[in-house]
Amino acid sequence: MAIAYVGYNNGRQALYNSIQNQLVSLREVKAAEIENYFETVRSQVQTVSEFGSVVEATKELKVAYQELEDLSLQVTWNDRLKEFYNHLEKDYEEPSFNPLYIATLNMTRDLFLKEKGYEIEYSSSW
Repeated sequence: MAIAYVGYNNGRQALYNSIQNQLVSLREVKAAEIENYFETVRSQVQTVSEFGSVVEATKELKVAYQELEDLSLQVTWNDRLKEFYNHLEKDYEEPSFNPLYIATLNMTRDLFLKEKGYEIEYSSSW
């Protein structure tokens, strides 16, 4: 009986050690994958940020965003937009995938900018 207990205990301990070693190895592999992912993203961001066009576009975006922050929609537009989007949410689970939602959002933006005196250029290419 003692031999069976010693064998059982040794087997149990060996199994526990094997599982623990596998989990430690898995943790190290996953940690390395995450570190590699972030290093790749960092490298890509650094590369893209060195392009002159990206730097210039970032500066222009900051200025344009500030201009839009200074503008405001008419109260009636806000109410009507809220009503429209509430209606859309009832009809579609994810309104951002709805082409009508996207088109309306673009039209609303264009009407708002035209009202404020901005010229809008349209292009047939993306």
